[in-house]
Amino acid sequence: MPSYKLDHRHLSVEDVEGTAQFYETVFGARRIYAELVRGVPVIRLNLQGLWLTVSGELDPLIGHHIGFEVDDFDAAVADMREKGVEFITEPKDHGAAKVAFVRDNAGTIIEVIQRLEQPSYKTMV
Repeated sequence: MPSYKLDHRHLSVEDVEGTAQFYETVFGARRIYAELVRGVPVIRLNLQGLWLTVSGELDPLIGHHIGFEVDDFDAAVADMREKGVEFITEPKDHGAAKVAFVRDNAGTIIEVIQRLEQPSYKTMV
């Protein structure tokens, strides 16, 4: 079975800057970078080792989600298909990472990712 670990939490919000400042001020998160992706603001924070991404709406199907990094993406996809997991997006190789979005039984959106390079939403979205 592939090995998973919590990688990030993504918040899709209207007030990107205000939300990022909240996590910086209240919880001591550190701003790693801010960029525009397809004209949408994206801010990446580090909160005691947890990546927290705050953005406007990048994709109406995905929005808020949690991300799990996996050590063997292809094996993970095969395992999830065998177990009947619902794929929101088909697995895709973005060059910098392999990514798929799935939904759990409660409707929570989960990103499964195997990074091949340093993370950047410019190359993944």
